[in-house]
Amino acid sequence: MSDSSPDNSNDGLVQSKKAVSPDSSDGPKDSKSSKEWPVAEGRYKVGNTESPVAVCTMASVEMDLPLDRIAIKGKCVTENLGVEKIIKNTISNPKIRYIIFCGKESHGHFVGQAVKSLKDNGIDAEKRIIGAKGGMPILKNLKPEEIERFREQVEPIDMSGEEDRAKILVKVNELFDNNPGVFQGEVMNMEEEIKQSSAETHPVSEWEKDPQGFFTIRPDTEKGEIIAEHHSNEGNIRVRITGKSAEDMYHHIIKNSLISRQDHAAYLGRELARAEVAMLNNLDYEQDAHVKVSNQPTSQDNGQDINQASNQASNPSLGPSFQRDGQETRKPDPEQERPSIPGPVPMNPVQKPEIEKPKISMEERVRRLAESVSAREEAEKKPKGRTLTYYKGYREIELADATNPDHEFRAFLRDRGMSRVF
Repeated sequence: MSDSSPDNSNDGLVQSKKAVSPDSSDGPKDSKSSKEWPVAEGRYKVGNTESPVAVCTMASVEMDLPLDRIAIKGKCVTENLGVEKIIKNTISNPKIRYIIFCGKESHGHFVGQAVKSLKDNGIDAEKRIIGAKGGMPILKNLKPEEIERFREQVEPIDMSGEEDRAKILVKVNELFDNNPGVFQGEVMNMEEEIKQSSAETHPVSEWEKDPQGFFTIRPDTEKGEIIAEHHSNEGNIRVRITGKSAEDMYHHIIKNSLISRQDHAAYLGRELARAEVAMLNNLDYEQDAHVKVSNQPTSQDNGQDINQASNQASNPSLGPSFQRDGQETRKPDPEQERPSIPGPVPMNPVQKPEIEKPKISMEERVRRLAESVSAREEAEKKPKGRTLTYYKGYREIELADATNPDHEFRAFLRDRGMSRVF
């Protein structure tokens, strides 16, 4: 059982290989007839290698099933490479006679349906599984005889969508008790003939300039954008590109032919991805710096206090941090920058200087009150009116009679040639 990816760090599935012999007798095993199994790398757990039952949990990775009656348990999310590894790990162990497909179906791949179609219909001339619903159900890396061996040896059991542990175990026990025995046939040699190669350190001196120019990259955390400026090799800015994700950015760059070298494209993809991570996590970003996001202490401390790093890693409130050359450069949290205050500190209010108010005698107060009453009476005696301003001479006309209705004002203005009022 295996997925197309050999990475097993995400869901806790542990790869382990055991010696498996096709001989089912209880006598001593010939060491030459036994080989390390499973033969294909993947995300799986090996259990009882004498069991005829394998379990594929498809896209579900948190299904905790006991392995005392299960030969191998793992996930698979692709109808091509994933199914190929299932076949390799099955026909290399003739004791496996059943595969239970349970758990969530991977969207658009239909792994369980693909294996059931393979069992019922086989493949066509292009090695495409006949009747499979997935996008690319093609088994390119298997020989026709290997595929036929799988169809003869194994019975797929469809429990797609089922995540109930009890129901799955009931089926496992039923199949285990109905073991048809070891498949009688030639042992398939499934040793992978894949050329192995190791990447070497690339000297900086061998890098060549891209004739199309170079890019400077920075994230804008506030706007949630990545900014890339395209320069000529002389340093002149040609265009400024903004986008919400690294994928949007490099698609735009490739579409507009702003890059011409494969090594430059690989570099640009790496830097855009790092800038996106920094933007989404509100972290510092420096182009070309050897940094990584980490919540765990680094073993290469270069003078860094490991205990301090461990304390920071164990406190999730600190969040992820960048580590550059072994030195932590976490962006400080404003809440944590506040100084520690042992207790409440009394704050004295600002003492305003007292201004001496001038003293007013009673006689002066009476005089001022009399003046205000007199001024109000004089104002009431004056006739009330309205002031209009017209556009010709901008003269002001005051009409004493405030009771004149609007139509009389219009007639008053018309008689004097004032047809427009501002």
